[in-house]
Amino acid sequence: HVAAMLAATVMVSMSAVGRHALFATTLRTAKMSVMCTCSNRAQGGNGYTCTDNTTDFCSEYESCYAENEFAKGDWSSGCKYEGPDGWERGDIQRQLSESAEVL
Repeated sequence: HVAAMLAATVMVSMSAVGRHALFATTLRTAKMSVMCTCSNRAQGGNGYTCTDNTTDFCSEYESCYAENEFAKGDWSSGCKYEGPDGWERGDIQRQLSESAEVL
């Protein structure tokens, strides 16, 4: 009798977990269907507008570079890092490597 109750409890728990996973997947899918477009890419700006009627900006040292729409939340597909003097992240990493070799 105890084993049957334990099995029923496990089945209910699994069912609840399954429902939660389905809800989370559905929520993630709905969230990812919001697409964004760079507002002033040609001028090197960092603003973007999304299909959920929001506007925002990439981080301070990033520019919005995507030529096509990108999913809201997938910032690396829309925003790229540029240092305060215009350097990109790869340039900075390469410069640091070269400096370390000199030492």
